[in-house]
Amino acid sequence: MPATFRVPFLSLRPGDDRPAIDAAITRVLDRGWFILGPELQAFEQELAAASGTADAVGVGSGTDALSLILRGLGIGPGDEVITTPLSAAYSALAIIATEARPVFADIDPSRLTLDPRAIEAAITPRTAAIMPVHLYGQPADMPAILAIAERHGLAVVEDACQAHLATCDGRPVGSMGAAGALSFYPTKNLGALGDGGAVLTNDRALGDRIRRLRNGGQSSRYHHDEFGVNSRLDEMQAAILRARLTRLPAWTARRRAHCLPSTCWDCPGNIITSQIAAPSPRTRLPSSATTASAGSTSAKPNTTARYRAFSCKSIRSSRASGWRILRRTR
Repeated sequence: MPATFRVPFLSLRPGDDRPAIDAAITRVLDRGWFILGPELQAFEQELAAASGTADAVGVGSGTDALSLILRGLGIGPGDEVITTPLSAAYSALAIIATEARPVFADIDPSRLTLDPRAIEAAITPRTAAIMPVHLYGQPADMPAILAIAERHGLAVVEDACQAHLATCDGRPVGSMGAAGALSFYPTKNLGALGDGGAVLTNDRALGDRIRRLRNGGQSSRYHHDEFGVNSRLDEMQAAILRARLTRLPAWTARRRAHCLPSTCWDCPGNIITSQIAAPSPRTRLPSSATTASAGSTSAKPNTTARYRAFSCKSIRSSRASGWRILRRTR
């Protein structure tokens, strides 16, 4: 009977970056400063430079990044935010966390991101923002979305949690709207060894407000000027992410090189995420193995609008909400 060797879909163990990660961890331990310190400050500056934005703010997760952007923009109860149903539920949960209402508009069948025509149809007097999701590294049609937002006076909040340094129309995602959100969950292209996220923005006043909100609303120590939360990217994760940020362009190039044509979109700026192609070179099979089976990860089993948590009448969906297109493209 032929031997079978199972090729893992993804390994989260540090690889060729292990020495740099070990040095980063040692640096933080030796300094003894673990929250809101020099590693975070340096990482924010380096991330902003890499992302083409004036500012970056490290927070606890990508979900927190989205909700803090919305709060920083003054979006809350009574407001509607148009977004895609084809995303992790956390995109919509971030909207609900501000007590605003997510409105699901349909997706473009070629990009699988928000369809600009569906956005136009979903706008109401209560609409305050559009939240496109750059899904699996594929940028949404930002020129069209930005044009709609400008015509209607709406904010654009980019969910770039799966699209680190991807570009659209020559510009990095996360740098085009009012602000963009990144996630550093370990499976992301730029992953921490724990949770983490960041806000990207060219609006320094918005960045300053989000810094206050992430730290309990404090303007200075023990002076809480507004209701905030506890959502800070810690020094250990910031140091690890600094070590990995410099390697991200090379990792992205390797993902693209190993991506099957059938899994890639015809978009020059897209990146390939770990949900589509693993970053490491092909694994060599042992001489005793004659067949190989690939590991797998679960795809999203449903569109967000069909989860039970979003079935209440306060959640509005446009017709189809991505499900018809999703079935057709499988």
